[in-house]
Amino acid sequence: MIPQLKRHEIQVLLKAGHTREDTARIATVSLRTVQRVVEEPAVQYVDDGEERARRKIGRPSSAEPFRVLVEKLLQEEPQILSVEVLRIGISACL
Repeated sequence: MIPQLKRHEIQVLLKAGHTREDTARIATVSLRTVQRVVEEPAVQYVDDGEERARRKIGRPSSAEPFRVLVEKLLQEEPQILSVEVLRIGISACL
């Protein structure tokens, strides 16, 4: 993912009148990246993590479906061994 500050830099360079080619060279990104950023709305926040969460960027967690089960096990027995959590989680899938 291209950082928000880099996206902002591209948008500022374009707004200042630089060509897409010059912008790509100055910002040290590909021309295709500049073309993608042109199509995006203006950057408002520079926190990359917040932006990923807001736009739901990235792959979904493969562990997320087990969150409720693991939380329940840990609440019931805080001293449970992680191997036992794994064993119970695997048996729940079968």
